[in-house]
Amino acid sequence: DAAGPRLEAMILQASRLDLPALLSSWEAKVKDAGSLDLDGKRLRVLAIEPAPGLVVEAAIDPATGRILRSRGASSSPGMPLEFVTTYSDFREVSGVLVPMREENWANGKSTGVTILEKVTFPKALPEATFRP
Repeated sequence: DAAGPRLEAMILQASRLDLPALLSSWEAKVKDAGSLDLDGKRLRVLAIEPAPGLVVEAAIDPATGRILRSRGASSSPGMPLEFVTTYSDFREVSGVLVPMREENWANGKSTGVTILEKVTFPKALPEATFRP
């Protein structure tokens, strides 16, 4: 069982995995969080609260509609949490736009860079893939 900061961290990380779907499915709860300057671009920031005290933001390039930065944070007292990821080097793979580079930070400290060299999508998944 997970609780407290561990559960919050899992919710924040899971929320960013498919941020476009989250924003779309919770459209009525999406809030305008202003703008952000990133690498010489002015991005529009949309925010959603996936759970009480948690916020997930998507910084979107208005020219392309691409999410170039995500941020997840907790306002819980005691242990602050903030995860930031920037996305770049977008390529289309089998009709899906994929950011081939991600840079990640946790609480202001770099946790690494992920560079995808090759992406493939299976035609089908085994039936038991999502069963516990």
